Amino acid sequence: MTSTKTVENEQAISKETQTKSMRMLRICMEQRIPAMLVSNPGMTKTASVRELARDMGYDLVILIGSRSEAPDVTGYPMVASEEINGVVSKVTDYAVQKWQQHIVQHPRTILFLDEWSNTPPSVRASFLSIIQDRQFPNGDMFPDETIIVGAMNPVESSPDGYELDPASSNRMAHIEWVPSVASWLEGMMKNFNRPTPVSDNEKDW
Repeated sequence: MTSTKTVENEQAISKETQTKSMRMLRICMEQRIPAMLVSNPGMTKTASVRELARDMGYDLVILIGSRSEAPDVTGYPMVASEEINGVVSKVTDYAVQKWQQHIVQHPRTILFLDEWSNTPPSVRASFLSIIQDRQFPNGDMFPDETIIVGAMNPVESSPDGYELDPASSNRMAHIEWVPSVASWLEGMMKNFNRPTPVSDNEKDW
């Protein structure tokens, strides 16, 4: 039988681990260092980032890597006109993606790269200059206020996951995300500060 003391010790360790994870994440955010939250599924990575953005008064733009293709990052090709020495020529340009427009218009935004371990290599490659140089695909720089955070599961617990290439891994600070039982339960009870169903039916909850 597990003693009360043992349970208290385990809870204290869990709480300290979570505090350390959150502290590391906040430091990365303050210093504008891209952070990657790593944990098994169901450990409240996405929900915690949503709650943080709300507490900070930041917008949240989520790009789900497993549903993305390279043009979703770099933009889709389009025909444009360019004048050189008085001669107008048709050239190929790339449309600015909606997520980039949002960040430019609302600099206080967290760009959240979700399901990174399930993001195809071609999509991750498109993010390299964004993560390392804070530079949009069209060459414009990120606003100083914008924060980049990602989340992933360990490859062994990711269905159809990809091995992470060194170029992508080295550009982000990897943080082991371990919420305490108490914080997990509290978050679930208050729905991580999101609107909750107005119903007495437990199935709705």
